[in-house]
Amino acid sequence: MHCPRCGSEKLIEISMRLHSEDDVTFRSCHACEYKWWERNTDQYAEQVNLDTVLDLATVTRTA
Repeated sequence: MHCPRCGSEKLIEISMRLHSEDDVTFRSCHACEYKWWERNTDQYAEQVNLDTVLDLATVTRTA
């Protein structure tokens, strides 16, 4: 994996499965400090914003 901004391979990567059963990965570049989230499926990974990640992680409770 390379940083989409500077091309560096020096990344921190944190992957997690959310309540919605979606897998997301947070990545941060050591070289340029660019940060991004990806939503991972069986076929591809798409870059998403933090609001999308929070929506996917939200648990809706019913009374």
